[in-house]
Amino acid sequence: MIAFYEVSIEVIKEHSHAWVDWMISIHIPEVKKCGVFINAKLSKVTDPVSESYDTFHIQYSANSLQDIQLYRSEYSPALQASHNRIF
Repeated sequence: MIAFYEVSIEVIKEHSHAWVDWMISIHIPEVKKCGVFINAKLSKVTDPVSESYDTFHIQYSANSLQDIQLYRSEYSPALQASHNRIF
């Protein structure tokens, strides 16, 4: 059964372009390199609209819940720390 790991994040509007570029070129490929996810989709949420933030949604697909649990325990902490250092 396909399982989904989903993340929503608010990014300050003036950083949105750089954040999207970083997600596409660095972060999502690093997450996929872990070998847990079979697909990743990055979307911009258009409603509700904020004057200060853009909201994004990332959906990662895995073959099982066990794969997601492996990602969360083995890979996620370091990748999240990298994200937080940069943004």
